[in-house]
Amino acid sequence: MAELNPYFEAIHNRVCVICMEMNEEGECTVHGGDPCIVRKYLPRIVDIVNRTRSAILEDYLVQFRDVVCASCSPGGENECVFRDESACVLDRYYALIVEAIQDVPFRKVS
Repeated sequence: MAELNPYFEAIHNRVCVICMEMNEEGECTVHGGDPCIVRKYLPRIVDIVNRTRSAILEDYLVQFRDVVCASCSPGGENECVFRDESACVLDRYYALIVEAIQDVPFRKVS
């Protein structure tokens, strides 16, 4: 997991600092104490960004929904209570997450 630290740091510096789920102490409060979706699925998210080469940001969102959402939500990619309530951090900040990961020199993630 250490190879993912640069990616998480990049995301933290670009996304977490503006995320509506951060409290005054800098702690993530998303989903009542459950781990942040981005942190929980970071290996998959990084892999998707590193293998998807597109100038269209929505292409990344499609991949996130196909891979991450299918694992995260019992309803799969099409039924997500978090996304429906605008509470999915990945869905809300996906463009910034993609940019943050792309700014980190490519590393093979297993």
